[in-house]
Amino acid sequence: MLIEYESLECWLDRAVSGIRFKPDRLAVRAELYAHLEDRTLDLLRIFPDIAPDEARDRALAGMGDPGEVGAQLAKVHKPWLGWLWYACRGLLILSVLAWVLAAGLPALMDDGSGRDPGYYDTWYYGVQPDEWSPPGPVRVGDLTLEVTRAARWEERFRDDGGRGKIVMECESAAMTLRVTAPWPWERPPATNIGLEAQMRAVDSAGREFSFVSDHHANPFDNQPIQGVRSGLCWQEYELYMRDITPGARWIELRYDFGGRSFALRADIPEKVHYSHGDIWYGEGELS
Repeated sequence: MLIEYESLECWLDRAVSGIRFKPDRLAVRAELYAHLEDRTLDLLRIFPDIAPDEARDRALAGMGDPGEVGAQLAKVHKPWLGWLWYACRGLLILSVLAWVLAAGLPALMDDGSGRDPGYYDTWYYGVQPDEWSPPGPVRVGDLTLEVTRAARWEERFRDDGGRGKIVMECESAAMTLRVTAPWPWERPPATNIGLEAQMRAVDSAGREFSFVSDHHANPFDNQPIQGVRSGLCWQEYELYMRDITPGARWIELRYDFGGRSFALRADIPEKVHYSHGDIWYGEGELS
């Protein structure tokens, strides 16, 4: 039952008129309205023969003089308390925003690698969605690992400054490994020594690869792990595997150290989309 009597509205307005902080005034008015409604309904249940108007009048009489009620409410609801609450809440929001910006912007602006991420993007040009789709992520503790890109290369190596004989022709592969942490302060570093020392890769024919974590390394001298891009909670690593088994269908990343382990298998596109030919290596430099 809702009470919409004019006298009730006037009583409520007078009772809350001394509360100067508007949010408090509205909240107290709604609370008084609900209380008066409950008292009216109680009277109607106790005295079923009385008219609703009479029940309303008795409920209002029981609430007292609105002026006296308002004076008591004004003592309790000081305006500066409301404004202090708003100021504290605003300060908390600003502090959180400042922390997010301080923690997130450096991560978004500095990839920590010293390399141009666009250089690595060329490795994956031409790979179409119908040729390759990413595998499902794996969880290692609180971290989420996923392969977001993969590509197959052709490479040809010559000695004598690129004018000599071909000393090696092979297929190679590249992958982008993203590691996501639940919080910014738990994001893995760009130079990840643990990942470098303990992770291995195995192609579908059983050929194994180890890695070197060095953002200054030449990716054609070894199998490096390059920390390239990073976000607020994630770090991406570029993985290069030279001389995979020709026609290998997939490569699996394996890690088992310190009580943490994972195996993450990703298919390799069948087509070659990147060809790096006539790379020069001097006598004995190519292993």
